[in-house]
Amino acid sequence: MNQIDKIRVRWKGYSDTVLRFSFAIIMLVAAAISNSFSINIQDNNNYMKFYITFVLGASIYIVFQLLYERFFEKPVTRISFMLVSAAFSIGYYLIIRKSNWEVEITIRTAVILFLIIIAFFWVPVIKSRINFNDSFMAAFKAFFISLLFTGVLFLGVCLVLGVTDMLIANIDGKSYLHAANIIFVLLTPIYFLSMIPIYPGKKELLVTETDRNSSQDRDLKQDRDIASDKVINKEKDVTQDRGILQDRELINQESEIKSQSDTVTMYQQVNQNEVLLKLITPARFLESLISYVIIPITAVFTIILLLYIILNITGSFWTDNLLEPLLVSYSIIVILVYLLASTLKNAFAKYFRKIFPKVLVIVVLFQTLSSVLRIEELGITYGRYYVILFGVFATIAGIIFSVLPTKKNGIIAPILMTLALLSIVPPIDAFTVSKANQIGRLEEVLRNNNMLVEDTIIANPNVPVNDRKIIINSIQYLNNLNTTVDVKWLSAYNNSLDFEGTFGFAEYDQTDENTTDIYLNRDNSLPLSIEGYDYLMSLNYYNQSSDLTVAAIEHGGKSYKLLLTNINDEKSVLILSDEDGNELIQFNINEIFNRFTTSGFNKTKIPNEEFTFSVDNVEASMKLVVNSISIIAWEEGKNQQVDLTILIKIKK
Repeated sequence: MNQIDKIRVRWKGYSDTVLRFSFAIIMLVAAAISNSFSINIQDNNNYMKFYITFVLGASIYIVFQLLYERFFEKPVTRISFMLVSAAFSIGYYLIIRKSNWEVEITIRTAVILFLIIIAFFWVPVIKSRINFNDSFMAAFKAFFISLLFTGVLFLGVCLVLGVTDMLIANIDGKSYLHAANIIFVLLTPIYFLSMIPIYPGKKELLVTETDRNSSQDRDLKQDRDIASDKVINKEKDVTQDRGILQDRELINQESEIKSQSDTVTMYQQVNQNEVLLKLITPARFLESLISYVIIPITAVFTIILLLYIILNITGSFWTDNLLEPLLVSYSIIVILVYLLASTLKNAFAKYFRKIFPKVLVIVVLFQTLSSVLRIEELGITYGRYYVILFGVFATIAGIIFSVLPTKKNGIIAPILMTLALLSIVPPIDAFTVSKANQIGRLEEVLRNNNMLVEDTIIANPNVPVNDRKIIINSIQYLNNLNTTVDVKWLSAYNNSLDFEGTFGFAEYDQTDENTTDIYLNRDNSLPLSIEGYDYLMSLNYYNQSSDLTVAAIEHGGKSYKLLLTNINDEKSVLILSDEDGNELIQFNINEIFNRFTTSGFNKTKIPNEEFTFSVDNVEASMKLVVNSISIIAWEEGKNQQVDLTILIKIKK
């Protein structure tokens, strides 16, 4: 086959893909147009809703098309699937059109898309001789090949635009975004779908292990092509002579051609079968990459993880915040690698399939138990809900991988889809459950501390440390989901958003007994009286600032200086002295930090008087007004900062 023929075949493949997934392509074109408007007018919110709607509509129809190819033949069914996809898209847009992109909508949309992806792998191989592993491998190959191809294409386009901008004419910066939009929103999906095989349909093609393991016979293929050409030529000759030849010889020729046409149909089926086998079989490079790189790395990582669990089983394992996402990531990687390895026949893949599902079950059980125990500390959040839900799925998947043959791996798909669907369907979805749990925890703690009386919150500055944590975490979680407005007894807080005024302690108050974290500001809207003082100056003191002259004063024909002097860790003093160096008055700045560290930080309201410090004697008066103060102290050290306004009166 020459290059022109190859190009013709390739373009025919693209055109067939467009016809095969026609409704999806229309939706992707609409998504690209929506994205283009968003780029031009920079209205990301509204057009992003259109974009997500069109992408979801396209994705759903792709799954419906695969379902149609697997179980149906009548065109009316395909049209019905188009209408259902359009109806879903319209319904989804009506739900989100007046909503902001909040956490709940984002996660629900992500779960819907995840469901569609799993269905994409599973639907075309339901009750088929082609198994789930083959479908996953075909999609895996298609995804990375299409991403590589279009990624290189995008880099080339950027290079052309960049060179044109430098050498010929100015190129609008939005051109790069438009190029990315066309390439990644439209061309990448089309290229990806062109590599998705036509799976056996209602009348299945026979795909046997002999077919899978045998090499392609190129000579036989050439003979088939020659036979097909001969049949086509004979059909043309018969068509031309049909009006003239009416004798028995013509009838015999037609009979022979019919027989040969049946042979061509059979050859076409066999050719389609060979294309399918090629697309679901891993390339030699991919097989080597999985077997000799990915599997060994996964094995080493598993050994390290198991050693950590064994060494810390009675210690930090159960409270380590970083370990939970690590274990979840490990479980996901093992499942993906197992599915890829299920299509391989070498020894590495066989040992991996034999050992790692059992290790997966052990790791996931520890991870799930750790997550359940942490509910007592932080309650149920949507994140922990999904972690535990995935732990349940991974445990089931590990058991299935351990006891069933690899060709039965597809069982995990409907299980995963069911669990994902449950997580977004009230009343057992992640958000309904987590909201109810957090509201319940908050209400219980408030009642235990006599802070909730007849749907009214009573401020209490003396709440125990652990209860403060629960109140703060629950309020922050409910605020993140915009749910506090739904709780009747939180109406006072919703109206003012004054956490400290509502509950009696600061939202970002220090709750660790071993550390101190204080940040306070004086109400600067109140005027500052300077009556009785001659001079005003400012000082920003930070963690024992170096000795310096704060101000030089000329008064009554004499010179005075206000000096900052650090004596030791516990004493930094402001000293007012005359021109002979005689001290008139001094003030220890550490008194300011001591006042707020010992009592000021946990008060509901701090009067402005507590931000004022004064010293006085027969020679001078000094008043210091704190504008803001920050104190962070821990076992190993501390950071202290205060912004001061200083008033001076010289009496000599």
